[in-house]
Amino acid sequence: MRLPLRLFIPLLILGAALLLVLYLFYFQWTQMQGNIETHARETLRFSMMRTQGTLEYLLRHGDAVQVREEVAALGSDPALDTAFYAGPDGRIVASIHVADRGRSLRDYVAARFPAARDAILRATVQARERLHGRVWPDPSRHGVLALFPVRVVNESAPARADRVGILFAYRDIGRQQARAHRELVARAAAVALPVIAMAVLVGWLLHLRITRRVEQLVKASRELSEGSYVPDQAFRGGDEIATLFRAFDDMARRIGSSREALLEHRRHLQRQVEERTRELEQANHELEAFSYSVSHDLRAPLRSIDGFSEALQQDCGDRLDDDCKDHLRRIRGASARMAELIDDLLLLARVTRQPMRRQQVDLAGLAGDIVEGLRQQEPGRSVEVEIQPGMRARGDPKLLRVMLTNLLDNAWKYTSQRPFAHIVFGMDDSGGTPAFFVRDDGVGFDPRYLDKLFEPFQRLHGTEFPGNGIGLATVRRILARHGGRIWARAGVGEGAVFFFTLPEDADRPSGTPA
Repeated sequence: MRLPLRLFIPLLILGAALLLVLYLFYFQWTQMQGNIETHARETLRFSMMRTQGTLEYLLRHGDAVQVREEVAALGSDPALDTAFYAGPDGRIVASIHVADRGRSLRDYVAARFPAARDAILRATVQARERLHGRVWPDPSRHGVLALFPVRVVNESAPARADRVGILFAYRDIGRQQARAHRELVARAAAVALPVIAMAVLVGWLLHLRITRRVEQLVKASRELSEGSYVPDQAFRGGDEIATLFRAFDDMARRIGSSREALLEHRRHLQRQVEERTRELEQANHELEAFSYSVSHDLRAPLRSIDGFSEALQQDCGDRLDDDCKDHLRRIRGASARMAELIDDLLLLARVTRQPMRRQQVDLAGLAGDIVEGLRQQEPGRSVEVEIQPGMRARGDPKLLRVMLTNLLDNAWKYTSQRPFAHIVFGMDDSGGTPAFFVRDDGVGFDPRYLDKLFEPFQRLHGTEFPGNGIGLATVRRILARHGGRIWARAGVGEGAVFFFTLPEDADRPSGTPA
C-alpha cells in the first residue's frame, strides 16, 4: 500500500530524527562503556601494583598477619568483588572473603569464573614464569580481571616459579554500567522528545506549505480532466508552488477557451453534416426520380422508334432500295444499343442504392452456377474453367453474384477467339492478405490504359467484342460497398488477371491458396 504524500513526508522526517537519536545513543553508550572499562582497568592496575609491592615486602620479612590484613584492606572498594593472594603452592593464603582461605586457586577459579577459567590459569603460569602482571576484561564485559605475581624471596635470589605467589582480583563494573545506562537513557529521552516534537512540527509545516497544496493541485488536475475545474486565485505568494498554481490556472483558462471553441466548431460541423446529409438525400431522391424517368419516359420513345422502323421495314421493304434498308437496320441497332445502355445505367444505380444484407456466401458454388449458365448460352465453345473449392466470404449474396457474373462474363467474352480457352477462379494469400482472382488466357489489354479500365463506358477494345463498358465499373462499386478493392494485371495477347479483396473485419475468406 502506497502512503499519501501528507503522511509520507512527516513519517520520513520522524524516522530520520529517531534514527539520529538512536545513533547518538549508541555512540554515547559505546563511548561510556569504553570509558568505564578503561577507568576500572587503570584503577585496578594501580591498586594491584601497590598491593603487589607491599606483599612482597611483608613476605620477605615473614609477616603473614600483615599480609592478610593488606589483602583484606582491598575489600574497602565496594566495586571489588574478589581479591585474594595464593602462595606458591596454589593455596589461597589471604582474601577479602575469609571463607576462601585454604582453597585451591584452580578450584576457586573453576567455580567462580567458569567462562574465564582457562584464560586465568594461562595468565597464572605466565605470571610465574615472566614475573609480569596482566589486567583484562572478562568475557561478559561486565568486569575486569587482574593477576599479578608476588615473589616471596629476596630480590637478589634467582626467580623460580615455585617461589612466586599470585595476587588476583576481580572488579565488577556491571552495576556501574547499569547506572550509566539509566542515566544515558534518561538523557536520550530528554533529547528525543524535543527532536520528535520538532520533527512533527516540521512535518506539519511541510504539509501546510507543500503536501496540502500539492494534493489540491492533483485534485485540480483531476477536475480539469473531467471538465469541472473552475480557475481561482486562492494561492497567492511568490513561492514556486504559488507560481505553479497560477500557471495551472492560466493553462486551465486556455484549455477552457479551446474546449469552447472546439465544441462550437463541432456544433458547426454537425450542422454542416446535417445540411450535406439533407442535400445528399435530396440528390438521391432526384437520382431515383431520374432513374424512373429513364426507365419509363425514355423506353417508350425507343420502343416507338424500334416498332415503327420494324413496321416500315415489313410494310415498305419491297419499295426500298438497299441503302434505305441499311438505314433502317442502323436505326433499329442504335435503338437496341440505347436500350442496353439504359439497362446498364439502371443496374449501376441499383448497385449504389440497394441495401446490404451481409451473410456467409459460398463463392465457389456461386461461380459454378454462373459458369454453367455461360456454357448453356454457348454450348459449342471449348472452355476449361477451374474453380478452387471451399472459397467463402461475407457479403451481400445478390451483389456478389452480380460482381462475379461481370468478372466471369468478361473472361468468357475475351477468350472467345481462342479454340481452347482456360479460365481460373481462385484465391491467393501469399501476400499476407487473402485476394481472390479471375485469370484468363484471352486477348488481354494494354496496361497503359489501366486507369480507364474501371470507369463507366470506357472500353479498351473495338466492336469485335460486345459490351458497353459498364461491367467493371459495377464490379468496383460493389466491392467498394463491401470495403474491398479491385486491381488487374494484363498484357496484349497475354490474357488478364483481376484481383479483388473483401473486408477482413467480416468472417475471413477461407480456402486452399492457389
